[in-house]
Amino acid sequence: MKGKNVARGFLMGAIALFMVLPLLWLLSTALKGPGENLFQQPPRWWPERPTLANFQAVGQAVPFWRYTFNSTVVAIGATVLHGFCAR
Repeated sequence: MKGKNVARGFLMGAIALFMVLPLLWLLSTALKGPGENLFQQPPRWWPERPTLANFQAVGQAVPFWRYTFNSTVVAIGATVLHGFCAR
């Protein structure tokens, strides 16, 4: 029984790693500057000079806080309506 739990733990760890790796790659790529090659071989997991300039550029190009507010209003409205209609 104990060996079965160990095997299950390793399987769950492998699945978790498989699911987290794309998120780590996304973060690594988002922190790279304009001069760094995103597709170099072998891939670099951490940028040479991490920068937050990409986040700043997106924040200026897209009305992020407006989108967040709209999503919050829809989520709260749907939750309240569901609370009334589910009774």
